[in-house]
Amino acid sequence: MRSEIRPEPPPDEREALEQALKRLLSPSEGVATSAWWRAGVRESVLDDDEG
Repeated sequence: MRSEIRPEPPPDEREALEQALKRLLSPSEGVATSAWWRAGVRESVLDDDEG
């Protein structure tokens, strides 16, 4: 299997990922998760954006 490392996904894929994360992290929509889980995901996403 061949793999490729890309620093940024294509714009349409990035938008789809952002929408999926918004649905997951929204307390009123998506999967019901605890506050500490949502905070951990937000921290991870923010760390990735800074890097």
